[in-house]
Amino acid sequence: MTIGLKRRVFHYHLKKCGGTSINFWLDFYQSDDRRMGYEATRELKLAMNAVPRATDFERLMAPRFHQAFFGSSFIGSHMPLLKYAPPGTFAFTVLREPRRRIFSQVADWRRLADYESHRFFGHETKPMVADAVAGMALRDFLARYRKSFALDNYMTRALARVTLSEEEAVGAEAASLVDVALQNLRCFDLVGVTEDLTPFLRLLARDLGIAPLAAAPRLNVSASAENAAPEVEAAADLLDELTEADIRVYRGARALFEEQLAAGPEYSTEMFETEHASVVLADVLGRNRGDVVFSVRSPLVGAGFHGRDGPGLDNCNVWSGPQPRFTLYMPTPPDARLELKLWIRAFADESQRERLRVWTDGRETPHRFAPDASAPEENFREVLIVETRSTRDFIRLEIDVGETFTYGRPGGAAFDSRRRGVAFGFYGWRAIPEPAPDAPDEEAEPAYSAFS
Repeated sequence: MTIGLKRRVFHYHLKKCGGTSINFWLDFYQSDDRRMGYEATRELKLAMNAVPRATDFERLMAPRFHQAFFGSSFIGSHMPLLKYAPPGTFAFTVLREPRRRIFSQVADWRRLADYESHRFFGHETKPMVADAVAGMALRDFLARYRKSFALDNYMTRALARVTLSEEEAVGAEAASLVDVALQNLRCFDLVGVTEDLTPFLRLLARDLGIAPLAAAPRLNVSASAENAAPEVEAAADLLDELTEADIRVYRGARALFEEQLAAGPEYSTEMFETEHASVVLADVLGRNRGDVVFSVRSPLVGAGFHGRDGPGLDNCNVWSGPQPRFTLYMPTPPDARLELKLWIRAFADESQRERLRVWTDGRETPHRFAPDASAPEENFREVLIVETRSTRDFIRLEIDVGETFTYGRPGGAAFDSRRRGVAFGFYGWRAIPEPAPDAPDEEAEPAYSAFS
């Protein structure tokens, strides 16, 4: 099991630097039972909170940290686990302009009205979240919690933690940690900045050998400092104090990112297909039951999806979005006549069904819908069928629904802010006979379900 061409990948997820979006994207490259999801992360965090922050903290937690890398190919974590990663692990991290990062962190806490239910908050964090939810002014908040690890030059201290103990990184003056943090940036195979997230993700896709994204996904987005200029200006002196070291480290990270960006050609879909797709897709296995069927619970190679809904469950599905067009790759025999299939659970809006268009390997291709003959509990609405011919040992299926939509009324309990297209649970293909020589094409066979 790999993430593209890499056996193991570690993302040192610095808080409020765009990491949630990256984690959801890379999680698609491993099966949903291998991802270090919410439950595993929560249990590890609870275990950490139960251990006193003393000099023996890492000795007590080291076994758990080592174990994390032997159940998943990709781990994205706020914890400095790089020293526990097996040799050969590909590691990366992303930094953000420091003042924006601090405001985003406070804004994120302000929206956690149900924070009492978040048992993974430590005893130091919970009162901070309570004051943020209560609407404490930014200046008052920063003055009260200026010594907090999450606020006081957080990125510098977090990067120093790659090689220093927690006690050393938290107890020292931030200015004395700048050189260590800058040196530790060199421990990572790739370093990015949130302000240039799309080109960074192309670099990351290039190094991992996976399909590039058209644009950076945006998840867990909180209010920006630009939308609260008066509040930020009133706290300017405190923000300067709390970001003095971080600004120096951020500049170093940006210089490293620009150096990496200039080191090679821009990665493209054509490069992925020419250099990596056959190797990456060789590990993608379907079920052969009349159709060759791939589940979204298995590694999913492509772009233009939100995270899995219901990972680990039989009715797990994926919504396309936020862009109208999404891409799926699947292994196929070369030069074969195929029916490509997509098992659809729902459209975000009925108009998308009428506007839907399909391309296979860059060629616009006719499609049709057929009733699904699956067992009722599968709950598929219908099957999209596309007849085409493969030319390589994989095929690129692109689907465009014209427009994506949110769900529900903003502020309502059922509101989903994700711009969505089509929800699907399976995709795949069936080889079909070549037409007889000098004879018209046979009529399409009745809809067939791999689940019947």
